[in-house]
Amino acid sequence: VISPILRGMMGLDANAPAHTLTFEPHVPASWNTFALRNVWVGTTHCDLAYRRTADEITLSVEVAGSELDLRFVPALALRAHVLSVTVNGRPVKFRLQANSEDQHVEIDLHVPKRAAVQIHVAEDFDIEAPLTLPAPGQESSGVRVVSEAWTAAHDQLTMQVSGLEGASYDFLLRGADQIATVDGASLVGEAQATKVLRVQFPGKSPKTYT
Repeated sequence: VISPILRGMMGLDANAPAHTLTFEPHVPASWNTFALRNVWVGTTHCDLAYRRTADEITLSVEVAGSELDLRFVPALALRAHVLSVTVNGRPVKFRLQANSEDQHVEIDLHVPKRAAVQIHVAEDFDIEAPLTLPAPGQESSGVRVVSEAWTAAHDQLTMQVSGLEGASYDFLLRGADQIATVDGASLVGEAQATKVLRVQFPGKSPKTYT
């Protein structure tokens, strides 16, 4: 359980001979802050503290032992724009690598003891499907995201989802203020920070996926 989380969702990869750590997080839309303590790279270890707001991603790094080379590669929405990147208050170079689902900001830095990374972004957007684990011995009742695709202009997202007939599912949102219209679902909530995308499935068979 732990290894897939660290290597998958957190994207941690330590290269002890090169004294290099890669940190490539893919975290859910609702995760605004988290920290990883005592991440070992050979005889050196470090603490990583991640924070995300509507217009900024920050990373604080503290190293104990020898100096460390860090490759920080956080994921952003395809429609997001990176305005600037600074390390300890100074502008640094960065690279953007996009695929069909998201894009990554690639930042390489050398950390003697500590560093503070700030990534200023605009129009970042994310949707988090609700996670419903079945009780032991019971069938799954959670929603399933079958596919998702952006238009070339990154101004429209189409999702195909599957759920139980008659069931309603709330998808958490980041950047809900960017949504102009919704087809096939409804935008629910008073404040922008708490709005969710509600998908209501037709039908009356509670054990049939549609």
